[in-house]
Amino acid sequence: MDTHLEEQRTQVQQEPLPVRNRRNGHSKKTIKGEFGEAEIIIPRDRTSEFEPILVKKGQTRFDGFDDKILALYARGMTARDIQAQLQELYGVEVSAGLISNITDAVEEERKLWQNRPLDALYPIVYFDAIVVKVRVCGTSHQQSHSPCFGREFVWD
Repeated sequence: MDTHLEEQRTQVQQEPLPVRNRRNGHSKKTIKGEFGEAEIIIPRDRTSEFEPILVKKGQTRFDGFDDKILALYARGMTARDIQAQLQELYGVEVSAGLISNITDAVEEERKLWQNRPLDALYPIVYFDAIVVKVRVCGTSHQQSHSPCFGREFVWD
């Protein structure tokens, strides 16, 4: 909003007395994501020229936002840390309860994966490459050689 109004302020100085745009409070909007609803605050301007970037006008569903919350959670952030990060980056106030609902939806899947039985055999393959200069018939050129090593690890 500040950038939008600043652009108009510089244009106003060059043009003769147009109607100037100013802040006009804010409105609340409820958006629905994959894991629930969130209430956000959207700034308004007097001439309705401001177009929100993250959540467009008339948009009630926001699917990509849940992925951002899960990515922050996967990096070890708490619900309060995620809430502060979203407020700082996007200016969106998201409740800690909504963040908990989103992270709880994948918590069971994470626990199942973490406690899954390990396979008895894990084959591991190492690939490498080395580039050497080779002289053939008086001219040198580069050749790459790619050794490959395989190993099986058996858990007892």
